[in-house]
Amino acid sequence: MGSNPSLEFFLATVSLMEALIERLEQAVIRLEVVSAKLQGCFGNMANGESQCMEAFDHLLRGPLSGYMKNSWIIGGDVAKHAEMVQNALQV
Repeated sequence: MGSNPSLEFFLATVSLMEALIERLEQAVIRLEVVSAKLQGCFGNMANGESQCMEAFDHLLRGPLSGYMKNSWIIGGDVAKHAEMVQNALQV
């Protein structure tokens, strides 16, 4: 029996489509996980603040504060960059 190029092409295409569908399914699963985390973060407001807001405040008070202090000591372009970062994060 000889090979059938049309059948081989069809089977190869089906195989590629199955692999693509599997990748898409995995991407959707990851997106659903991220979405659930974001909904939990923004949807669960407790005492007027969400966990995300608390984490952002912690970032501003902790690492950003140290970064700003050290940047001002270094001065020059580093201080200018730190000022831009601070302005960008002000709410």
